Amino acid sequence: MRQQDESPEKAATGAGSGRWLLRWLPTGLWMVAIFVVSTSPSIGRTPGQGGVDKIKHFLAYALLAALVYRSLNGSAHGYRLGRYVWGIATGAAVYGLLLEFYQISVPGRDFEWMDVVANCLGIVIALTILLYWYNNSASINEAQSVEQNRQEEEQVSHAIEITADSFESEALEADVPVMVDFWAPWCGPCHMISPVLENLAEKYAGKIKLGKVNLDEYPQLAVRYGIRAIPAVFIFKDGQVAERVIGVQSESHFTSLVDQLLGE
Repeated sequence: MRQQDESPEKAATGAGSGRWLLRWLPTGLWMVAIFVVSTSPSIGRTPGQGGVDKIKHFLAYALLAALVYRSLNGSAHGYRLGRYVWGIATGAAVYGLLLEFYQISVPGRDFEWMDVVANCLGIVIALTILLYWYNNSASINEAQSVEQNRQEEEQVSHAIEITADSFESEALEADVPVMVDFWAPWCGPCHMISPVLENLAEKYAGKIKLGKVNLDEYPQLAVRYGIRAIPAVFIFKDGQVAERVIGVQSESHFTSLVDQLLGE
């Protein structure tokens, strides 16, 4: 009999194990390479050039720290801020220290504190660079996200934010009728009526404009037009109040007012 296909759970587990192996394989191979070079009597040694040996230690453990960091993170979207930094630094430093102690038993090798210092410097500098890169990338991504959200909001909204200073030019001196929504952030009905006004602005694009006045910020405009309840929608034409609607009304009600105003 044919065996049944593997369950989705087993397939997912297998795929996860494969990804884990691929993430850790470079790290494991590099640790083996460091071990082989560090415990060999002759490989990697540069007689009479101690400074070159220290640079090799520095670079080897800098790369080790970066590889472990990448393996632990396991994400295609970049390194995660500081989650494993102290563990990586401690683990890599201890690994290097143990290898230095092990070299005491290897002919032609001995324990050198400067090698340990070079290892630690490589680890610290590599992790510092990674964290700086992460912080910089995170700041850029956040700024891009904020800008994208702002642009999306501007594309969705057809309303002009009107202030006390711009009220004359935007509402009273406009060349088309202007529907001004006097509102406040805490006003629930104001948020209910907002989509209705947006639909009207889109429907009558080019024939009317939609403006919004936050009365929490510009209460003098409420005093000027005697507004005591919101939402209050005023339609201005030729600098005068042509229509006013207080409270929540249906879209058909506003449509009828606009059609009459435009003579349609």
